[in-house]
Amino acid sequence: MEFTEFSPTHDVMTIRPRELRGSLFGHFRAAAGRETAGLNISGNLSYNQLAWLGNVFVKAVPTGAGAGADKTYAFTPSSATDDVKSVTLEYGFDSTLSAGVPGFRQVYSLGRELTVTWDKSSQDGVTYSADLDSPKALSQITAFGGTPTQLASTAMSPNNTAITIDATTIGTTADNYAPSLTWTLSNGFTDLDTLNNTVSAQDTFRTGEWAWTAELTRFYVNDNERDRFIDKAVRKLRVVNTGPTLGATTYKATLDLFGVIEGASWDKTDGLIMETLSYVPVYDTTAATNFSLTVVTSEATIS
Repeated sequence: MEFTEFSPTHDVMTIRPRELRGSLFGHFRAAAGRETAGLNISGNLSYNQLAWLGNVFVKAVPTGAGAGADKTYAFTPSSATDDVKSVTLEYGFDSTLSAGVPGFRQVYSLGRELTVTWDKSSQDGVTYSADLDSPKALSQITAFGGTPTQLASTAMSPNNTAITIDATTIGTTADNYAPSLTWTLSNGFTDLDTLNNTVSAQDTFRTGEWAWTAELTRFYVNDNERDRFIDKAVRKLRVVNTGPTLGATTYKATLDLFGVIEGASWDKTDGLIMETLSYVPVYDTTAATNFSLTVVTSEATIS
């Protein structure tokens, strides 16, 4: 994985009853309760990293399509099958692990929330933030379970990003007045905590629908989107980032969003009147989804 920020969390519930013993000392015993583990990674987004994130957050597509060097991963979420990948994460704070300075293994990690930001003014390029949580206990390890290879990839630049906004055919009408867009996908996983003689959950279930929001910042050059905020007509957004040549095509990341504007506000940035538009999902019968992600990259398989 590629990241510039790495923030693990480990929580063990403390059972420490406050007892009435006629004493100024309130606590006399303690025990360990429910245990959970989580990890947030963030940084510049690459095409290979996005293909990995698509498997964890949207749909299990372990093999890219295509006979050449350019492999296409098409992530269209299912309406009935929860087929995202769970992952086992291993990390440590020393390259050589030991019993005194162990590493950690976080099993059955699920993608809870993913945020991707395309911002023309950001020197960090196209960025992401991913939360991966496990309902299981974090274990200590004295050796890593494998020897992973570093991803060989290209940093995604916002310079190569284009946005289209349409009412009917997606990808038709370019909107060149949006300096940034932030898309956040939230997966509704719920842990089933039972008396199963362990510190972990018994199961994890998806109890909510596919939920995402998209915040588009747009120069107020016209009222095209403001009118759609008023009449609630469905909008079809496509965000395309095109990278260097790869095989017969190029590196590419395409996000399609089908939704309606739930909120709209004005602000002034550097003397320019900007509007912030908040889109929420609406199912599209032609696409048979309310969002999809397609990545063209060099990785033949994602495991």
